[in-house]
Amino acid sequence: EVENERLKHAMAVALEHISVTDAGQAGVAAMIIYDAMYHSEKTDPYAFLAELRAQGVEMVREHPAIKLCSLTHICDELVAELRKGGNK
Repeated sequence: EVENERLKHAMAVALEHISVTDAGQAGVAAMIIYDAMYHSEKTDPYAFLAELRAQGVEMVREHPAIKLCSLTHICDELVAELRKGGNK
């Protein structure tokens, strides 16, 4: 329960700096955080953080330099590992 409180506090701090009305990825991140804080029964902090990390890797995957260097497959493998819980 203490971990959930810490996670909610961290998310609240993040929402002080970004808004769901922000453009681009910041707005998307704010929506994910807001939804996790207010529309879920009980957030598993490890699953939530793994999903955030996976989404971050997906964003990096779309960067032109990653595509140019043919590193997208590494990003895909990391996303899959994060989503199956390999980073607890």
